[in-house]
Amino acid sequence: MSMKTLLQLQEGERSAKEAMRKAEAEVLEILKVRAQEELDPELTISIYDTERNEKSKEQREALERAAREERLQCALLELDYLASFLARLGNPERLTRAQAQQVREDCLSDLKHRLIEQANLIQARFEKVSTSTPPVILSSQYEQGGPFTSTGNCPSSGFFSVLVHVQISPHVVKGISSV
Repeated sequence: MSMKTLLQLQEGERSAKEAMRKAEAEVLEILKVRAQEELDPELTISIYDTERNEKSKEQREALERAAREERLQCALLELDYLASFLARLGNPERLTRAQAQQVREDCLSDLKHRLIEQANLIQARFEKVSTSTPPVILSSQYEQGGPFTSTGNCPSSGFFSVLVHVQISPHVVKGISSV
C-alpha cells in the first residue's frame, strides 16, 4: 500500500468517526427530548379539530357573530324606506326640520314617479290589448265574468285584457290622473 492510500483511509476513518459522533449526539438529543415529553406531557390539538381547538372555536364564533350582525344590518336597511333618501344627506344622526321636509318631499315625488311609471306601463299594455281585440268583445266578456270562466281555455288576448282591467281599476279609483 502506498502512503497516499493510507492517508486517504485515515481521513475516511476520521470522517466516519465524526459522523458517528454527530449521529450519537443527535440520538442523545432525541432521547432527552422524549424523556422530557414523558415527564411533562403536553397535548397538542390539531388545528382541524375545531371543537377542542379554542383558537379555531373563537374565530368561528366571531365569524358567525359578524355574519349574524351583517344579516341583521341588511334586514334593517331593507326595511328602512328612507335609507336611500337619508344617504343623500350623508346619513345624519338627527335631522333638522328643513332636512326632514326635504326628505318627505323627495319620498313623495319618488312615489308619484313610480306610480306614474306603473300607470303608463299598464296603460301601454291596455292599449296594446285593446287594439288587438275589439272593445265590444272585451266589454261583453268582462261583464260575463271573463272568457275563462266557462270553458277554462281562453284566447290569450281576452284573458290579458281582463287582467289589464283588473290591474288598472285600483289606480283609476285612487286618482292617478290627479297626481
